[in-house]
Amino acid sequence: RKLSMRTLQIRKNSFIDTECNFSFDETAKIFPREIKTVNKYINPIKILVVEDTIICQKMAMLTFSQPHYIIDIAISGYEAIKKYKENSYHIILLDLGLPDIDGLAVCRYIREQMGDKNIPIIAYSANHLSKEECLAAGFSEIVLKPAEKNTLESLINKLLINSIR
Repeated sequence: RKLSMRTLQIRKNSFIDTECNFSFDETAKIFPREIKTVNKYINPIKILVVEDTIICQKMAMLTFSQPHYIIDIAISGYEAIKKYKENSYHIILLDLGLPDIDGLAVCRYIREQMGDKNIPIIAYSANHLSKEECLAAGFSEIVLKPAEKNTLESLINKLLINSIR
């Protein structure tokens, strides 16, 4: 069932007038307070996108094309681990079906071998694995492809708010 989208425009008076547009539906609500909180502490948001298909890589780059995001793409599990060791990210969007090692193993490695229990890791896949299996591997959330931009942004904001509290 398709939900209707509503747009809310808010004009905020401060030293400089700014206009903010927030789109939301019943599954993904973005609240100005949450965005303000995240951007106050994390700006820009650095995302490691681990995806082996070019189409999905391009979709991620389009989804997170705003200036408050910095995207780094890894095309395999081993490359994801290497980039994670060499860089600092706020969140990881991790495909489960990678060509070398699967996303479950990458997530377990980050959680257990690297000892990082705090970084939000989102399972992003077309595979319908059980939520219990993904959560047991250490994923923070699960999103099925294709996901709408609002859904991903809302989830990222929610996870980042929880990680800075």
